[in-house]
Amino acid sequence: MRQSLYFTKDDTKKVVQDVKFSLSLRNKVGKHFSTTKSKEWVGTLTIEELKKLINRK
Repeated sequence: MRQSLYFTKDDTKKVVQDVKFSLSLRNKVGKHFSTTKSKEWVGTLTIEELKKLINRK
């Protein structure tokens, strides 16, 4: 089951920071994301996928 990207009010600030950081990785992460708009790209990530991208730096 896919988790929602935004979960609680308390977590929102941290999640937004993670999302902005993950967007900054977009060019590094690669080709199969290159044709997707950023908002859609973030919207399709699970928390686990987001963590993987963030840890990949």
